Amino acid sequence: MDKQLFLAISLRFGLKFDIKSDLYQYPTLTGIRRDYLEFNYHGTYLSFHKDFIGKPILRPLSDIKKEIEHNGEKFIPSVTLRLSHPAEMVGLNPAAWSFRVILKLIEWHFDIAELIVKDEAVNCNELSDFVF
Repeated sequence: MDKQLFLAISLRFGLKFDIKSDLYQYPTLTGIRRDYLEFNYHGTYLSFHKDFIGKPILRPLSDIKKEIEHNGEKFIPSVTLRLSHPAEMVGLNPAAWSFRVILKLIEWHFDIAELIVKDEAVNCNELSDFVF
């Protein structure tokens, strides 16, 4: 999955970005235009050219077997999704997952597009002051 598609699917799930700003810390992606990304930060509208330095904040797939917190709820994603079938867990391979599983992982901000490895996203575990 490429970055543009991942961001488009993530629109409905409140994906946060690290835009390297002390004033607008971790705004939410709200729109994608041809050359611009649109954000909301506590009611303030922001728009940046798509090539700006900001990156989405995502969970690495290695966190799928760990307890996470999302919207105030704590759970283990692999247990919640009942990922016990070997084909779904081998190598944490998104190609083997159902559409339902993929949507839930995107909703919980997991990096199923491998953007962290490509340096196109920020690992949430590396931000000491960030909470989903």
